[in-house]
Amino acid sequence: MKKYSGKVRNGKAEVKVKDTAVLGTSSLRCLDFATPTFGWGFHGSASEELAIAILHDHFGSPGTSFEGRVLKLYRSFTAEVIAQFENGEPFSLSEHAVARWIGTRTRATAAAR
Repeated sequence: MKKYSGKVRNGKAEVKVKDTAVLGTSSLRCLDFATPTFGWGFHGSASEELAIAILHDHFGSPGTSFEGRVLKLYRSFTAEVIAQFENGEPFSLSEHAVARWIGTRTRATAAAR
């Protein structure tokens, strides 16, 4: 299971991914899609960058359908999850919580059709 955790150290946002399957912790890679840094607790490009990076990591392997899912979900994920964290305060988010959110969002989109 993965766990995403973020904190601000020396004025810079850092996000780590703890993966119990590989017994390790690594830094979440900023993809520079919206901005070259992460943020949370507000609506903005740094929060969108974090949402994109978490979804990208969660879905796993890149490809057309993969990229499409990330691009389809990141704005809602930013507003409903990332922007809800306390600005500048440490946060923690499990991969199960990410998967639950994706499932809920996917079911809501399917029901609206």
